[in-house]
Amino acid sequence: MSDDNEAKVRLVVPRRWLIASTMVTIGALAAGPVLASGGQSDETKAAPAEGGEGGEGGEGAAVAALEGDAEFLSELGLFEAAHVIVAALYAEGDVAAAQEHLEQSHHAYYEDIEDDLNEHGAAQFEAEAEAFAAAVREGRDAAEVSALADAVLAAITAAQAGAEPADAMKAVETLVRIAAADYEASLTDGEVTAPQEYRDAWGFAEVAKRRLQALAASSDATVAGAAEAGLAALEPVAEQLPGVSATKVPGDVSVLLGAAARIELASYRLRS
Repeated sequence: MSDDNEAKVRLVVPRRWLIASTMVTIGALAAGPVLASGGQSDETKAAPAEGGEGGEGGEGAAVAALEGDAEFLSELGLFEAAHVIVAALYAEGDVAAAQEHLEQSHHAYYEDIEDDLNEHGAAQFEAEAEAFAAAVREGRDAAEVSALADAVLAAITAAQAGAEPADAMKAVETLVRIAAADYEASLTDGEVTAPQEYRDAWGFAEVAKRRLQALAASSDATVAGAAEAGLAALEPVAEQLPGVSATKVPGDVSVLLGAAARIELASYRLRS
């Protein structure tokens, strides 16, 4: 086995194993009531998994609980977030952090979405993803990396074409709940002590916002209204996740959970 393949086994297999073995994180977070004061009750705070990987198992569990397009769009969202994060770090000039995130991310491997793309009749874009990854690893010019990132993100957007708005909103809700789990796992007393987890949380929330913005542009007033309500729900999250490279944040996970709950409520108007 080549070194590249060994790296993929180390990164991809644990994530899939965690889907089956650590389903408690998202469930506990999602179930916990959000208090009027903006905090969670002591009984419902979810403890991160050992080893600082509090979000990874919950991510798999949250997606595995979905079906059809909602599951596909959520999986695609995890992949999209990894690329949004790497591109943002690169644009900030932190090439080393971008390379590190690309190497360590559990969501940046194309083979995790390849079969789903085929099943949903979406065009493959492995060449674009590989070109972006190679440019990041080789430390190429920032403008080139940005253009390659745009190509990947455009392909991801195209892959979502035809999905039902209700499924798209469910995927957005799922991404925000995953962001909450990773956010909590990344912090110690408001200090970002697990940067990878924090960056994941930022990326998932960023992708959720982008998808809601796309839905808000719909010519269907019901769809646009639901998406606008979702965007309003996300507004307070910006203070919790002020940027991809933040080191000290408010640390109030209930803000993210509250946003997810309000997005879920907004999505009800899309269900037949």
